[in-house]
Amino acid sequence: MTLRRALIAVAISLLAACAVNSQVAPRGPYRNETYEMRQTRWRAWRGAHRNIDAEIAAFLSTAERSAEIAPFSIWDRAEAPEMVIAPTGTFTMGSSEAEMSRSTNERPMHVVTIAHPFAVGRFEVTRGEFAIFSRAANRVIETNCVTDRAAPGSGPPNTVNAANFGRDPQGSWADPAFAQTDDHPVVCVSWNDAQAYVAWLSQITGKHYRLLTEAEWEYVARAGAATPYWWGSSATHDNANYGAETCCSGLAAGSDNWVNTSPVGSFGSNAFGLFDTSGNVWEWVQDCYGPYSEGRNTAAASEPDANCERVIRGGSWVNYPLYIRPAVRGWINSNFRDSYLGFRVARDL
Repeated sequence: MTLRRALIAVAISLLAACAVNSQVAPRGPYRNETYEMRQTRWRAWRGAHRNIDAEIAAFLSTAERSAEIAPFSIWDRAEAPEMVIAPTGTFTMGSSEAEMSRSTNERPMHVVTIAHPFAVGRFEVTRGEFAIFSRAANRVIETNCVTDRAAPGSGPPNTVNAANFGRDPQGSWADPAFAQTDDHPVVCVSWNDAQAYVAWLSQITGKHYRLLTEAEWEYVARAGAATPYWWGSSATHDNANYGAETCCSGLAAGSDNWVNTSPVGSFGSNAFGLFDTSGNVWEWVQDCYGPYSEGRNTAAASEPDANCERVIRGGSWVNYPLYIRPAVRGWINSNFRDSYLGFRVARDL
């Protein structure tokens, strides 16, 4: 091989290594991935990023100088979710009067500053990722999740009849009453389950994993957009997995081929490189639920009471389109499990 060809080969290999980080594509190529395949992919990623701390520092330095920068990924272990760095910034939280059917709990609009960068899950935590944790931690699979098993298929074609939802003695993350593969988001998990998961991730990685705060969640879900949805002003099944136009049933339409959950990353990502922040499953966040207060401008979680109802964000496969707006706020008991309820993780840098 000539020196010129050798140099070209080295350049190509370096570009390929960079592409591992800069590429933000749907998860499709990784569907039906075994744990052994996942380990192989992780080892390749780590091989391309042997000095990841220096790479993170360089990225943050560049991000401070430019608003237009490709997402940067972190992957601590094969067992852990793939993460993307959320840079610092300022955004307006809540909804404007122009948003149709906005709720009173989405106001007042208020400016929030994200003063510290953090990493956030590129995808919602998957069934496969939660299964790895469950096995490693020897957890008992909790049942009594709310599902539609009472009368499956009794609704109109391509829908699930929400009237049939109820406590299911068999319902669990391992059996939510509809078919899932390991690349679907885990459902039937409580806020307390999510806390156990992030504690385990922190233990095995030596990094501090946690749930997002409510302000952080809306910041990364909007990814710089001020419109009702991160892609624009109108909901579309070409960008998200959500339900019928009226409450409350799953619907397969357009590019949304799933009545229930869809594999994570089945639709495009927002500007921060995150998938499924609108629809698929509601996501637990750290905060206790409460009204927005005047002058609130912090990204910290609001937790006045450890036994409070916790906030959920993002809407799900069973909700009508208004509920998948980034400004929408839901809330529920921290022990509650439902087949539309999952979570996404954050990690301190």
